Formats: sequence, structure tokens, C-alpha cells
Amino acid sequence: MTDERDRLEGETEAEPTPVPTPNPNPNPTPAPTSSTASYFEKVVRYIPATLNAAYIASLGLLAEAAPNPAWLYWAVFLTLWALVPFYVLYIPGQLSDKSVSKRFCVMAGVISFAVWAYAVDGGPIAVSFPEYYKPLYGSLLLIVTTLILPVLEVVLKQLSFFKPESE
Repeated sequence: MTDERDRLEGETEAEPTPVPTPNPNPNPTPAPTSSTASYFEKVVRYIPATLNAAYIASLGLLAEAAPNPAWLYWAVFLTLWALVPFYVLYIPGQLSDKSVSKRFCVMAGVISFAVWAYAVDGGPIAVSFPEYYKPLYGSLLLIVTTLILPVLEVVLKQLSFFKPESE
């Protein structure tokens, strides 16, 4: 009886085996490296967060219902891309700094969304033209965009079309 009790006590003290949690994204993209992550953050600040979330959610839905026609990926991307200027201009809180030109923010948002979508998963280009998408290309494009946008902002501020309203 003592052996039976020891065996039962040993079972209650043992930790239960962890249950694996399902992966919410069946085709996860590789996690960005620490240096690439900072470039992601810099580009993402030009894009309305709602549109980022909508794109990521759409990718999840498309992955769940795979296979899908290429036009569906293009429709999602183009719809959200077309919404970027409207979100930047008309949704409160998108332009917190009055010393920045609205026109520049719209342009930067449109460019950034396209680059970000390509860097995240290749966007519709990876589906339609897989030979033109490699994660390396997306990372390099992200780095170049991150380096060019601040310089472009300074240069374009000198043009009257891109002057901020506060000046």
C-alpha cells in the first residue's frame, strides 16, 4: 500500500505536459532580425496602424482559405493601398506633428505601405510573380526606403507644394 501511495503522490507532483498551441498563421513569415525590425518600425510609422492590422488580418484569412486566385491578393492590397491617403488626411490622430507636410505624409504613407507589404510577405507580387520575391529583396528595399524617406522629407519641404501648414 505504501508503494501504491508513493506512486500516486509521484504522479500528482509531476507537471502536466504542455499542450501545443495552434499557430494562428499557417504560413508564418520569418521573424525579422533585430536590425531589420528597426527598419520595419521606421517605415511603419508612416502607415496608419488600422491599415497595417487590416492587411495582416487579410493575409491570415487568405492563408486559411488557401488556395486563392491571385486577383484576390491584388484586390486586398490595392484596396488598402488606396485607403492610405484617406486615412492619413481624414482620420484624426494620424498627423500628430503640424510641422510635417500633409502632402509628404500622404506620399510617404503610400510608398511605405507598398514597401512594407512587399517586405512582410511579398504581397501580391509574391503570388503572381514568385521569381521577383525573395525575403532578401524585401529587407533591402525596406532599408533603402528607411534611409531615403527622411532625406526626401527635408528636400521636399523646400518646395512650396510640400510646405507644412504651420510655415
